[in-house]
Amino acid sequence: MPIATFPPDDPNDDRELIIRLLAILGPRINANGLMFALICRLVDANGFIHTLLHRFADAVFRDSFLLRMARYIKEHPYQAAFMVAGIVLSANPLALAGFGTLGPIAGSIAAGWQASMGASVVAGSLFSVLQSAGMVYGAVMPAIGGGILGSAVVSAVVEAQIERIKEWGRALRGWWNGLTGW
Repeated sequence: MPIATFPPDDPNDDRELIIRLLAILGPRINANGLMFALICRLVDANGFIHTLLHRFADAVFRDSFLLRMARYIKEHPYQAAFMVAGIVLSANPLALAGFGTLGPIAGSIAAGWQASMGASVVAGSLFSVLQSAGMVYGAVMPAIGGGILGSAVVSAVVEAQIERIKEWGRALRGWWNGLTGW
């Protein structure tokens, strides 16, 4: 059960949204903490996405968000790439195109493509390769994507925590040196 739900009672009250985010993420609101909160189901993901899309209608919020994301991608290109790859694989693009685990999905792009080829599909053609991949990897692809996405998020969270631990270590070393005179 989520600790906080979104949207807030009054969707026009940004203070309430900020207070709820602070309650979830503590004093440091950052992308790593937010992703961690979403993955651990501390936040209602559907409600949060609804609120985020609502906020994207505001040009100031949208520009600020896009600038922060561009800075994050520039500072952490590999983590960002793995997050995107994980999201894409989790969405299972082959199934979205209609290449299902039991064959082409009725009414999909793949079904239309197969219908345009007639009764026979040539072995080794692009269609047959995509359909084979959809049948073999269709059930596994979302799990692989989730693993990649989870690993990228954990990596980002650990990286942020390592910096905090280093700061704590420097403070402790200064305290110890002051205490012992070393």
